[in-house]
This record gives sequence, C-alpha cells and structure tokens, in this order.
Amino acid sequence: GGTDSIAVRHASGRAVDTADLEAGRIYIRTHEAGRGALFAGTAEPPIGEGQNNLLLAHAYYVRPNTINDDGVPSLRRRQLGTGPALIDQEIIPGVEDLQVQFGIDSDGNGTVDRYVNPDNAALNAGPVVRAVRVWLRMRSESPEIGFTDTRTYTYADREYTPAADEADFRRLLVSRTIFLRNEAIPEASL
Repeated sequence: GGTDSIAVRHASGRAVDTADLEAGRIYIRTHEAGRGALFAGTAEPPIGEGQNNLLLAHAYYVRPNTINDDGVPSLRRRQLGTGPALIDQEIIPGVEDLQVQFGIDSDGNGTVDRYVNPDNAALNAGPVVRAVRVWLRMRSESPEIGFTDTRTYTYADREYTPAADEADFRRLLVSRTIFLRNEAIPEASL
C-alpha cells in the first residue's frame, strides 16, 4: 500500500463575537444543548444562544518531491484558509512515508483494545476511536557515500527494506500516539 493521509478538523480555542465574523471564513456555532452547525461568513445558523469558533482544518500527506521537484520526498499540509481556499505548505523534506492507525475501544470500557489501519472493516461498525497512532519514515535529503541501509523497518502492519538504489540514504522511523479527548469516528482521508 501507499502512504496514508490524515485530516484534522477542530474548533479554534477562542470564541469569535458576531461582530467579528469575516466573509470567506468557515465557523462552527455550538449550543450548550449539544447542538452545533457549520456556517460560512456572517450567516449565523438559527440554533439559539451559542458560541462561534473558527473552523481549523489541516490535511497532512507525503509528496514524492519537495517544492523544488528535486526527488526528495516531503511531508506537506493543506490548510483551510480564507475564501475558503486550501493553502498547500511544505512541512519538512525527507519524509518518505506517513502511516496512521486508529486505537478503537470495542467493548466500551474507555480504553484502546486494538489499533487498526484506516481501511479495516472494524471501523465501518462505528467504534469509539480513543487514539491515533502516526508513523513517519524519514530519510536524509542526499545519499551518503559508503553507507548502506540494510535495516528492515517494521511499523503499522508493514515492512520496508530499502531497494539497492535507495540504500545509501540514512533513515529514521518515528511514531507518536495521540489520545483523543472526545469520541471520534474516522472519515475517509482527503
């Protein structure tokens, strides 16, 4: 399989007064009764008293080349901006692979029972997702003379061993598990 992508959407931490709403921005209006709605610009939805917050949306993915098209893969981010428009940004060069797994709570006891890949059928049943585990496989931007990477990298239910023409790059595999504060069901990646 190829590299994954992940979208992260949430409300900003600062409330926005009605008078400060801007055209071309996407907001979330929440109500203390647990109701909420997305809206654009200054057209607040009629859900009663509530609070407006700016919608923050970022999608992370790996591109085979940096912005310079130099053959160096890179981690990139698409961010929701004014317009609304998507802004594409390079985060860091040298990222070869991004993999994601979801930690699901199958029995409702509040803890992660197992980690599954985004295409796992268990996610179709709507389990509670308690955590997201992310792996980045990174490599140097240029080959190192006299170095041969013979290591096999095992992560996210996959194995990677560099091909002969890619073995002269140094690599690092990093991971992070993020525990979610609220219940979430993953959606298809961008």
